[in-house]
Amino acid sequence: MSDGDWVTLGAREVDDLAVAVAHLRTLEHVSTIGLWGRSMGAVTALLYAQRDPSIAGVVRNGGRHDAGCPKSIPVLHEKRNA
Repeated sequence: MSDGDWVTLGAREVDDLAVAVAHLRTLEHVSTIGLWGRSMGAVTALLYAQRDPSIAGVVRNGGRHDAGCPKSIPVLHEKRNA
């Protein structure tokens, strides 16, 4: 996991998100997981969704517009920063 001292533009932050999603999967009242991210969090959400096909969707607010998302993952809302 990243320790917060450096930003890796999603490369290590995605591992932090994996830990959070793994925790959510242990909760019996959680059945579907979607991701919301703003700025670099949006990039992290997209990168994580690429490797976890069970993610139901992504709400992206900002972030790199060229980060891309596979067609199999619905981007529920996308707002690009001006």
